[in-house]
Amino acid sequence: MISKKTIVALVLVAVQGVLLFMVNKSQSKKSSASTVQGAISAASVHKITLAKGADAVEIERAELASPLPSAATADGGAPPAEGGWKMTKPIVYAADKGLVKTLLERLEKMIVSGEPISKKTEWHDDKFGVGDKTGTKVTLTNKEGGTVATFFLGKSEGGRTFFRKPGDDAVYQATGIMSYAFDKKPAEWRDKTIFELKEDDVVRVEIRGPEGVVFARAPADMKKWAASDPAGLKLDQGKAAAIARAFATLRAKEFAEGEKPEATGLTKPETMIVATTKDGKSHTLLVGKKKAQDFYVKRAGSDTVFLIGSFQAEQLVKKASELKEKEPVVASGDGGVAPGPKGAGLAPAPRPMPMPAPR
Repeated sequence: MISKKTIVALVLVAVQGVLLFMVNKSQSKKSSASTVQGAISAASVHKITLAKGADAVEIERAELASPLPSAATADGGAPPAEGGWKMTKPIVYAADKGLVKTLLERLEKMIVSGEPISKKTEWHDDKFGVGDKTGTKVTLTNKEGGTVATFFLGKSEGGRTFFRKPGDDAVYQATGIMSYAFDKKPAEWRDKTIFELKEDDVVRVEIRGPEGVVFARAPADMKKWAASDPAGLKLDQGKAAAIARAFATLRAKEFAEGEKPEATGLTKPETMIVATTKDGKSHTLLVGKKKAQDFYVKRAGSDTVFLIGSFQAEQLVKKASELKEKEPVVASGDGGVAPGPKGAGLAPAPRPMPMPAPR
């Protein structure tokens, strides 16, 4: 006859065994997940290679990037800030720091499931988008040139992205990263900054073109603008400040390389905008022809042609008559309105005299 104490002891042993099995299974899954792809530290990544089909992009930390080759365009974009990134292939050019930052943040948050969802190679391309031709092969390299990680990322569906390691048929699910962070054309990784100045550093603006205008910050009050050409022009302060602001932080919608000079109109541009900064440097934008709803532009002395939107162009390209301060209006004797002296408001129309009551 087995005693109650013995039965209780056996039950406890069985429960402990079940718990131990569950813990080991959980740890096994975690171990399996970590062996598929361990955590990625953005600080350890000094080079990013993204390859999809015939498109391949290499982006390096600015301090590691190769010097601009003589065969490349002389305009390498805005110089990357310290700790910034530079594209080295397919062209040497400043990289879009915002997009690189987003990619690295997503890679750090990426978690790969421990169990594969498929091992069928025939599904790699059509179903999951992780095939050698359809997937984006991501290779991350450290400062010494060693590989931090390499893998294929495919389609994103329902908050997950399909993941595969090179040479492995197994397909996994990754969370924390979506296709918007990595699936881009090479040109999209280039920095589209045209000018990156501080608005307060812009002290003079000259618009050369039909009805050109020149204005600068007033010596007595640097927050106000005064026109020197045409003489006597009273500036609309809001519009003048908007031009300086738009110029200082101008970004392109896209690049327009390969266009013929006669198509862009930049060989003999109708309009040039020259902004001078506190340090005495001049920054010149050439504005060319219109393409659909956009305009061709480029920096003077560079070969890179950009497209900016019509709204951006309208902010920058102004005639003197468009920058003239509007005169206030006052009421006229007939109840209408007429231009009045500066500082005058809109006066109320005179009230009609009451008619005498009939007797």
